[in-house]
Amino acid sequence: MEVHNIDSHGQLPRPPIRSTLVIAPTGWGKTTYAKWLLKNGPMYTVYTSPLKSILKEVVRDMKGEIDVYTGDVYTTDENPRHNAIGTTYEKLDSMIRSRKQWVSYINMIIVDELHNISTRPAIELVLVYALKHRIPIVALS
Repeated sequence: MEVHNIDSHGQLPRPPIRSTLVIAPTGWGKTTYAKWLLKNGPMYTVYTSPLKSILKEVVRDMKGEIDVYTGDVYTTDENPRHNAIGTTYEKLDSMIRSRKQWVSYINMIIVDELHNISTRPAIELVLVYALKHRIPIVALS
């Protein structure tokens, strides 16, 4: 495992080819980095967060360039219309378990608020899926 101390946003991997853990204080720009990855990352980059309120902020800034899946939204087996996908941990875990066809084409998973892992078991399940399928993970905490 490589460890790098990053002093500025310009040093963040764009886009990362390996899994990346970004630990930074509140207000540093982790969510801004996630939005950049959603706009510039590979097809089917998934942003997942613990709360729909955090997801709504990302969706608002993406200006319609993201498909959103939450417990409030019924999903079919159709492929998403956009490269960027936003969801909650639990909904992504549910889509993985229900074997939605497009899930097998995910090329990156962004896990926001990783420090919630001890209270949100779905995070661990999503991480295990990503590791098993060699999907790069960008974890933000």
